[in-house]
Parts: sequence; structure tokens; C-alpha cells
Amino acid sequence: MNERMYGGLTGLNKKETVEKFGADQVGQWRRSYDTPPPPIDTSSPYWPGNDNKYAHIPEEDIPLSECLKDTVERTLPYWSKTITPALGRGKTVLIAAHGNSIRGLLKFLDGISEDEITGVEIPTGIP
Repeated sequence: MNERMYGGLTGLNKKETVEKFGADQVGQWRRSYDTPPPPIDTSSPYWPGNDNKYAHIPEEDIPLSECLKDTVERTLPYWSKTITPALGRGKTVLIAAHGNSIRGLLKFLDGISEDEITGVEIPTGIP
């Protein structure tokens, strides 16, 4: 599952982002449930619509920015339509995902509130 779309922050490192927008604003964008960062410009080389692997997706369906709420809304249909039925058939499913898409699934599966999910940390996998 793709990581959330960080919009206009894509391509910046954390230090540059804090210098440009301030630590409080960056913290709000990174940890809040429903505050997206500024949108990415579609002319940016980082916009997924400029990557051939997304050519089959209509441009209007490619996000310009996402908050965690948007990431949940994007990933849950795949969970419900593809992963859950496969598990129900006894299949083993491997999910390769990033922290925010995992946080979104965890919120859904464990019934975690919007306020509580902002403090949940997903550790980086260790091979």
C-alpha cells in the first residue's frame, strides 16, 4: 500500500520543511488525523501522475495531498474488497506498507479514535 501523499512537502527533508514552515505546522501536518499538507503541483517531478506506473489511474483520482483520514479512505476499500476475502478463504496475505497506511488499518481494526491514533507510532521494520 502506498504511503500517504505528503503533497507540497514531497522531496523536502524534515529539516528543510521545518525551516520553511515551522515546527508546529509541520508537526500538525505529520501527526493530525485530518489536516493535509499543502498540495503538490502537478508539474512537480514528485507528483505520481508524472510516473508511468500510475498511467492507468485517472488524474483526478491521484491525490495532490493527503492527511491520515484521506489515507484511511483510500486504503480501506482495498482491505475490504481484496484482503479480507482472501483471509476468509484461508489465504496467507503479506501486506507491504508504510507507517501511515498501517496506522490507518490499525485505527480501523482496533477501533482507535481519531485523537488516539495521532499518538500511535509504527516502528520501522527490521529485516
